[in-house]
Amino acid sequence: QSGEIVRARAGTYAELVSFPRSGVTLESATGERVILDGTGLGRGEPEPALVSVRDVSHVVVRGLELINITGAGGNFPAGIWVRGSSSDIRIEGNIVRSIRAENGGDDTGAHGIAVYGTATTPSEDIVIERNQVFDLTLGHSEAVVINGNVRRFALRDNTVHDVDNIAFDIIGFESDVCPRCTQADTIADDVNRARDGVISGNTAYSMTTFGNPSYGSERSAACYYVDGGADIVIERNIAHDCDLGVELASEHAGTSTKRVTVRSNFLYRNLVTGIATGGYDPGNGPGGGSAEDCAIVNNTISDSSRNGWADTGLLLQNRNVRNVYANNIVVASAGGSAMASGGARNSANVFDGNIVFGGIVDGITGTHRTADPQLVDPASGDLHLRSTSPARGTGVGAPSGTLDFDSEPRLQGALDVGADEVP
Repeated sequence: QSGEIVRARAGTYAELVSFPRSGVTLESATGERVILDGTGLGRGEPEPALVSVRDVSHVVVRGLELINITGAGGNFPAGIWVRGSSSDIRIEGNIVRSIRAENGGDDTGAHGIAVYGTATTPSEDIVIERNQVFDLTLGHSEAVVINGNVRRFALRDNTVHDVDNIAFDIIGFESDVCPRCTQADTIADDVNRARDGVISGNTAYSMTTFGNPSYGSERSAACYYVDGGADIVIERNIAHDCDLGVELASEHAGTSTKRVTVRSNFLYRNLVTGIATGGYDPGNGPGGGSAEDCAIVNNTISDSSRNGWADTGLLLQNRNVRNVYANNIVVASAGGSAMASGGARNSANVFDGNIVFGGIVDGITGTHRTADPQLVDPASGDLHLRSTSPARGTGVGAPSGTLDFDSEPRLQGALDVGADEVP
């Protein structure tokens, strides 16, 4: 009943679980391993999930291990799927693994944890934190996704690794998610896009679309991707050994990712680029949207164009409008540039206070310095500043937030460049 806690004892349960009413907590007993195993389950269902939450409120899913559900008959499986108009949902401390799109993802999809706002009344107040999501075969889909009419969400302190597509994706304007939300009178009110969210303290690594049947030999997916979302902060995260670290784009022509702040992140050893902004298609095809009024500030990017098509650490694609790129450290990969503008219809963007090292700045005007930032140990991912770094105390007054990568206070004034503020 509403208000009750279902506390599962240790064991392996071969079942798909759903919440018939609001106000219920499902959790593992303290210190006990509770496994939901979906082997052979969900066949014939269009969107089977090990845990399904639909049109309910005040629900908690905590401390479970969700494994082994595979697409069959053209369906679309997930570990946890929140749908409809659901509110005050907490997904905490779960392990989600071995979720498989049918046929290895050949024109099919799967999710680890998904929140779909599928009604004109939004899903809202969603918290996804301290989960481990790994060993997923995703096809054309994503490991952790917020999609459609969703507002006020937080993705905190999760780890996603060893997946073959996007790790974290914030999406808008997909007509099949909320068909009624795509009507002309509601698009202007931001009904069909994820918005007003925070993505903080997460780690994503070992992620590529290379070899995924939906992508073939392409390396094209970001660890943190905003595709049509708005009013989002991405801060204090790690992305390494991915295709792209962070990407702000919009895949639907005429739409835009708006007012996203990317700050105080460590991005290293990525294959294509550390941060990319703007639609990836120069025309009006898929990827034909824009990135507008975004702030990319106080990030540290190192060796993040190792083996891909961008050849630069920070990339402007197409239709970047009024974005600010300030106080970033970009250490180029061997043979690549540090920052580059490779697209069209970019306007009114501001570059100020960035430090670049080991590569040129190509096609971008603005203020930057060329200097060795003296990172502690970039080869191992320690991108903190040495005490003698020229990045100390030389930042400009960009909207860098009050905390650095380590959640330590930032100086309000002569702040440090990059994600680390030396105490």
